[in-house]
Amino acid sequence: MVKIYENGFSYDYTWHAVTLAYFLRYPNPYSTHVISSDVISRHIDDTGCLHTVRIHHKRGKLPAALTRLLPSISDSYILETSKVNPRTMVMETETRNLDHTSILSVIEQQTYTPSEAGDITNVRTTVRFDSRFGNRRSQNQPTEAEIQEAHQQQQEKRGLFGFGFGWGKQGVQRTIEQLGARRTAEHVGSSTKGMQLVLDRLRKIGLIGARGVERVGDGEVGWKAVWRRVREEIPKAEGIDAGVGV
Repeated sequence: MVKIYENGFSYDYTWHAVTLAYFLRYPNPYSTHVISSDVISRHIDDTGCLHTVRIHHKRGKLPAALTRLLPSISDSYILETSKVNPRTMVMETETRNLDHTSILSVIEQQTYTPSEAGDITNVRTTVRFDSRFGNRRSQNQPTEAEIQEAHQQQQEKRGLFGFGFGWGKQGVQRTIEQLGARRTAEHVGSSTKGMQLVLDRLRKIGLIGARGVERVGDGEVGWKAVWRRVREEIPKAEGIDAGVGV
């Protein structure tokens, strides 16, 4: 059982600027759920392509509809791989969650290519949602009998969370996949706004400004302090919902 979400978007910036902004997109006030980002490996192959592997630590709330059956999940680790080909001007990226995959596996693939004129960068996104909930029961997952018992107790005639199908294993899997796709669609705007903010910083104040290094008097604030300010102060000042994820 797999659900696919697809989306296309264009940035009014050159391919070189957008690919650079991709690696600088955290921190930004639209992604306050990202706790940290670390480079695991980076190398240039024989064809001149740049390969990078990073891991992102994210924190967020589980959708309320899932808290009835699933354990409390707040932290997640995301593996990101990317390949930048400067000759063909194509960047391909893939992100996937490393934990909670028995509940929902999310694999996002993106392709960044320039327009014919070269002043616009087109992004094509495909996200694959695959829930194997109940196939291999972990210690924290309810059994089929427990799911059915919850169904009887709740007496929800329309099925799990109002999606129109029952509380059986396949119904739960479809619901989890639909919730994942819906949440992704809702957060597309925040993701593009975060990238747009980094691109604007690159244009106005250059690479150092885009990375978030700020000067206070004669000194510099380190990245940890900047990260804290981005996550706490800027969203409040600009009226941005700090709970919005990307």
